[in-house]
Amino acid sequence: MTIFRTTVGTLGKMFAEGAFTKVFLYTSELYPTVIRQSGLGYSSFMALTGVSVSPLIMVLEELWLPLPAIVFSLVAFAAGLSACLLSETHNSRLPETIEDVEQTRAISPDI
Repeated sequence: MTIFRTTVGTLGKMFAEGAFTKVFLYTSELYPTVIRQSGLGYSSFMALTGVSVSPLIMVLEELWLPLPAIVFSLVAFAAGLSACLLSETHNSRLPETIEDVEQTRAISPDI
């Protein structure tokens, strides 16, 4: 069981690092140029807030042993589902100013 737990832990760490890198790169594409640094700072802040709170989830072991694993799995699943809602940016012109974003919202009826 030790080898299995080590393998799962290592894979979890690898996928978490990959997800953080993807969020960082994808976020830089989504924000207009004039607010890109603020947006990246906010995204990094939210990611680090999750990292800070995650050790507290382990306290839930006192209630029920598998509860922390269930909470982590549900949060990861919800994050994956929410990532599916992001727009595709391949071969499209991205907004560079706040005015570009406002014009896009005025044109798009579904937003």
